Amino acid sequence: MLNTADKYRQYFDKFGEDDESFLRFCPTTCQWAKVNEVYEFLEVFLDVTNLISGSNYPIVNSNYPTINLFLLELYRIKELINVQLDESCTKHMQNMAVRMGLKFDKYCDECDLLLSLGAILDPRYKKKIIKFAYESMYPIDYESRIETVPRCFNDLYDQYEKIYGDEKKERS
Repeated sequence: MLNTADKYRQYFDKFGEDDESFLRFCPTTCQWAKVNEVYEFLEVFLDVTNLISGSNYPIVNSNYPTINLFLLELYRIKELINVQLDESCTKHMQNMAVRMGLKFDKYCDECDLLLSLGAILDPRYKKKIIKFAYESMYPIDYESRIETVPRCFNDLYDQYEKIYGDEKKERS
């Protein structure tokens, strides 16, 4: 919606010239700059949402992404929020990044282990991706979190073997 409004910016300005009563509703140059800044920031969230929800998945005949992509996308969002916190010159963007960072941290604490288990199964990355992502996402306690992932993976495998191991032996 923000990018659509920007496409019609010239018409807002023209309408303001034709009807002076509209000028008080017409966004100022400063407000247009804020719109563009917010749009560029939120565009990454839209891309990630479309990827994770399956709306825009690039593989033919598949509308559902695989879990190995999710951790990288969460890392991408966390990096974007960190950049806004560190480098943004505008107060409104820093305030937005602070609020989004708090929500992001809460969300990640609830699901990062599951996403890490999915990422570790990707033969391209294995454990390297977890170290890479966790160092940025959890700068304070990333080492202890990294140690949790293989342990949980092994526990999951042990449970699987307990349930289905006997079946495999019976078939042989």
